[in-house]
Amino acid sequence: MLEITNSSRPVIAQVEGIATASGLQLVAACDLAFAADTARFCLPGITRGGFCTTPGVAVARAVSRKHLMELLLSGENRGAIWALNAGLVDEVVAPDALASRVTEVSTQLAARISPVSQAGLAATKAHLDLSIADAYALATREMIEHFMDDRLQAQDKTSRFAAG
Repeated sequence: MLEITNSSRPVIAQVEGIATASGLQLVAACDLAFAADTARFCLPGITRGGFCTTPGVAVARAVSRKHLMELLLSGENRGAIWALNAGLVDEVVAPDALASRVTEVSTQLAARISPVSQAGLAATKAHLDLSIADAYALATREMIEHFMDDRLQAQDKTSRFAAG
């Protein structure tokens, strides 16, 4: 989960069936998530005499506290629209359109990945756990480096030119 969370390349989840417990943890750890409108989402531990504390770590970073508690304390399945409204997924599509939509987004992202965007994504992920002041300091330093480093700018321009 940490490798997914800390990846400097975007990680995309595609949910077609049910994402439950560690499956939901995986979806929540990804940078982007797309779901079929028939997909379901659940943290069922409480209904089985346990509690989904580990999956709750990633889910807590993707949804509000109230949505997290709803999943953890009810143990019930929630639908794709609920997951969209809660922030677990970015988009809900018909099941027969899901794979092509994820391929489309993946292709667009692959064309945009460069050393600058990878460094920017890594910095963004790093600042999420910092205070606001430290987050601005890290993000500002990273952005200035991107715009001031001629090597990175040349690589970024070459990547964009080659991609489109």
